[in-house]
Amino acid sequence: MILEQKFLETDLAEVEQVFSKSMEPKCPILKRGSRLNKLWKRMLTIFSLILFVCSVLITVLKGGFSTEAILYAFVGAVGLLSVTIWKKLENKLTPIDVVKRKYGEPFSVLVKENNLIYKQKDFSYADIRFVVEYKNLLFMKVDGKWLVIKAEEEEKEAFLLKMNEKITVHFMREEEPFDMRKLR
Repeated sequence: MILEQKFLETDLAEVEQVFSKSMEPKCPILKRGSRLNKLWKRMLTIFSLILFVCSVLITVLKGGFSTEAILYAFVGAVGLLSVTIWKKLENKLTPIDVVKRKYGEPFSVLVKENNLIYKQKDFSYADIRFVVEYKNLLFMKVDGKWLVIKAEEEEKEAFLLKMNEKITVHFMREEEPFDMRKLR
Protein backbone atom coordinates (compact mmCIF):
# COMPACT_ATOMS: atom_id res chain seq x y z
CA MET A 1 0.00 0.00 0.00
CA ILE A 2 1.38 3.41 -0.95
CA LEU A 3 0.16 6.56 0.80
CA GLU A 4 0.93 9.77 -1.05
CA GLN A 5 1.56 12.53 1.46
CA LYS A 6 0.76 16.09 0.45
CA PHE A 7 0.08 18.26 3.47
CA LEU A 8 -2.26 21.19 2.81
CA GLU A 9 -2.18 24.41 4.84
CA THR A 10 -4.90 23.08 7.17
CA ASP A 11 -2.93 19.86 7.74
CA LEU A 12 0.25 21.83 8.43
CA ALA A 13 -1.68 23.96 10.93
CA GLU A 14 -2.88 20.82 12.76
CA VAL A 15 0.64 19.37 12.92
CA GLU A 16 1.90 22.77 14.06
CA GLN A 17 -0.60 22.73 16.97
CA VAL A 18 0.88 19.45 18.23
CA PHE A 19 4.47 20.61 17.63
CA SER A 20 3.89 23.92 19.44
CA LYS A 21 2.42 22.06 22.41
CA SER A 22 5.45 19.75 22.43
CA MET A 23 8.08 22.46 21.84
CA GLU A 24 6.86 24.67 24.66
CA PRO A 25 9.63 24.85 27.29
CA LYS A 26 8.78 23.73 30.80
CA CYS A 27 10.99 26.38 32.43
CA PRO A 28 9.37 29.88 32.35
CA ILE A 29 12.71 31.62 31.75
CA LEU A 30 13.06 29.77 28.42
CA LYS A 31 9.54 30.51 27.11
CA ARG A 32 9.80 32.80 24.13
CA GLY A 33 8.33 36.22 24.81
CA SER A 34 7.84 35.64 28.55
CA ARG A 35 8.78 38.36 31.03
CA LEU A 36 11.50 36.23 32.59
CA ASN A 37 12.98 35.45 29.18
CA LYS A 38 13.11 39.12 28.20
CA LEU A 39 14.48 40.03 31.62
CA TRP A 40 17.42 37.59 31.58
CA LYS A 41 18.36 38.59 28.02
CA ARG A 42 18.25 42.27 28.94
CA MET A 43 20.29 41.68 32.11
CA LEU A 44 22.91 39.62 30.26
CA THR A 45 23.20 42.32 27.58
CA ILE A 46 23.63 45.07 30.19
CA PHE A 47 26.17 42.98 32.13
CA SER A 48 28.14 42.35 28.93
CA LEU A 49 28.16 46.05 28.02
CA ILE A 50 29.32 46.95 31.54
CA LEU A 51 32.20 44.48 31.17
CA PHE A 52 33.16 46.07 27.84
CA VAL A 53 33.14 49.55 29.39
CA CYS A 54 35.24 48.29 32.31
CA SER A 55 37.78 46.76 29.94
CA VAL A 56 38.05 50.06 28.03
CA LEU A 57 38.44 52.04 31.26
CA ILE A 58 41.14 49.67 32.56
CA THR A 59 42.98 49.92 29.24
CA VAL A 60 42.82 53.74 29.28
CA LEU A 61 43.80 54.09 32.96
CA LYS A 62 46.72 51.66 32.78
CA GLY A 63 47.88 52.97 29.44
CA GLY A 64 47.89 49.55 27.80
CA PHE A 65 46.25 46.17 27.65
CA SER A 66 46.17 44.10 30.80
CA THR A 67 44.95 40.64 31.71
CA GLU A 68 41.87 42.05 33.46
CA ALA A 69 40.88 44.14 30.44
CA ILE A 70 41.22 41.17 28.10
CA LEU A 71 39.26 38.95 30.50
CA TYR A 72 36.44 41.51 30.86
CA ALA A 73 36.26 42.00 27.09
CA PHE A 74 36.21 38.23 26.52
CA VAL A 75 33.41 37.59 29.05
CA GLY A 76 31.44 40.52 27.65
CA ALA A 77 31.82 39.20 24.10
CA VAL A 78 30.68 35.72 25.18
CA GLY A 79 27.62 37.23 26.89
CA LEU A 80 26.61 39.32 23.87
CA LEU A 81 27.26 36.43 21.51
CA SER A 82 25.11 34.05 23.57
CA VAL A 83 22.19 36.53 23.62
CA THR A 84 22.49 37.04 19.85
CA ILE A 85 22.60 33.30 19.14
CA TRP A 86 19.67 32.68 21.51
CA LYS A 87 17.52 35.27 19.71
CA LYS A 88 18.38 33.82 16.28
CA LEU A 89 17.52 30.29 17.45
CA GLU A 90 14.22 31.46 18.94
CA ASN A 91 13.25 33.05 15.63
CA LYS A 92 14.38 30.05 13.58
CA LEU A 93 12.81 27.31 15.69
CA THR A 94 9.19 28.40 15.62
CA PRO A 95 6.87 25.38 15.32
CA ILE A 96 5.38 26.46 11.98
CA ASP A 97 8.85 26.75 10.41
CA VAL A 98 9.80 23.27 11.63
CA VAL A 99 6.54 21.82 10.28
CA LYS A 100 6.92 23.50 6.89
CA ARG A 101 10.51 22.29 6.60
CA LYS A 102 9.61 18.69 7.47
CA TYR A 103 6.23 18.28 5.77
CA GLY A 104 5.94 21.12 3.25
CA GLU A 105 7.09 19.01 0.28
CA PRO A 106 5.06 16.01 -0.96
CA PHE A 107 6.44 12.54 -0.19
CA SER A 108 5.19 8.97 -0.17
CA VAL A 109 4.90 6.31 2.50
CA LEU A 110 5.20 2.68 1.41
CA VAL A 111 3.56 0.12 3.69
CA LYS A 112 5.24 -3.25 3.16
CA GLU A 113 4.78 -6.64 4.78
CA ASN A 114 7.33 -6.20 7.60
CA ASN A 115 8.37 -2.58 7.43
CA LEU A 116 7.42 0.96 6.61
CA ILE A 117 9.37 3.13 4.17
CA TYR A 118 8.98 6.79 5.15
CA LYS A 119 10.87 9.44 3.16
CA GLN A 120 13.27 6.78 1.78
CA LYS A 121 14.06 5.49 5.30
CA ASP A 122 13.20 1.96 6.33
CA PHE A 123 11.43 1.46 9.69
CA SER A 124 10.46 -1.94 11.12
CA TYR A 125 6.99 -2.39 12.61
CA ALA A 126 8.66 -3.91 15.67
CA ASP A 127 10.28 -0.54 16.42
CA ILE A 128 6.98 1.37 16.52
CA ARG A 129 6.19 2.24 20.15
CA PHE A 130 3.12 4.47 19.94
CA VAL A 131 0.54 5.46 17.39
CA VAL A 132 -1.53 8.52 18.21
CA GLU A 133 -4.47 9.54 16.04
CA TYR A 134 -5.20 13.25 15.99
CA LYS A 135 -7.86 14.36 13.50
CA ASN A 136 -6.83 12.93 10.09
CA LEU A 137 -3.19 12.37 11.13
CA LEU A 138 -1.29 9.46 12.62
CA PHE A 139 1.71 10.31 14.81
CA MET A 140 4.06 7.34 15.26
CA LYS A 141 7.03 7.05 17.62
CA VAL A 142 9.72 4.96 15.89
CA ASP A 143 13.35 4.71 17.04
CA GLY A 144 13.06 7.95 19.00
CA LYS A 145 11.62 9.86 16.02
CA TRP A 146 8.07 10.98 15.37
CA LEU A 147 6.63 10.19 11.95
CA VAL A 148 3.47 11.93 10.80
CA ILE A 149 1.17 10.29 8.26
CA LYS A 150 -1.91 11.88 6.78
CA ALA A 151 -4.54 9.25 6.01
CA GLU A 152 -8.25 8.83 5.49
CA GLU A 153 -10.27 6.62 7.83
CA GLU A 154 -10.07 3.51 5.62
CA GLU A 155 -6.32 3.94 5.07
CA LYS A 156 -5.77 4.34 8.83
CA GLU A 157 -7.67 1.13 9.59
CA ALA A 158 -5.81 -0.84 6.91
CA PHE A 159 -2.48 0.52 8.11
CA LEU A 160 -3.18 -0.28 11.78
CA LEU A 161 -4.39 -3.78 10.89
CA LYS A 162 -1.18 -4.40 8.93
CA MET A 163 0.90 -3.24 11.90
CA ASN A 164 -1.09 -5.23 14.47
CA GLU A 165 -0.48 -8.41 12.47
CA LYS A 166 3.23 -8.07 13.30
CA ILE A 167 3.22 -6.50 16.76
CA THR A 168 0.79 -5.06 19.29
CA VAL A 169 1.00 -1.27 19.10
CA HIS A 170 -0.02 1.19 21.80
CA PHE A 171 -2.77 3.17 20.09
CA MET A 172 -4.29 6.38 21.40
CA ARG A 173 -6.88 8.74 19.99
CA GLU A 174 -6.52 12.40 20.94
CA GLU A 175 -9.10 15.13 20.41
CA GLU A 176 -6.88 18.01 21.54
CA PRO A 177 -3.27 18.83 20.61
CA PHE A 178 -1.06 16.64 22.78
CA ASP A 179 2.44 16.87 24.20
CA MET A 180 4.62 14.34 22.37
CA ARG A 181 7.22 14.44 25.16
CA LYS A 182 4.82 12.69 27.58
CA LEU A 183 4.69 9.59 25.36
CA ARG A 184 7.99 7.84 26.00
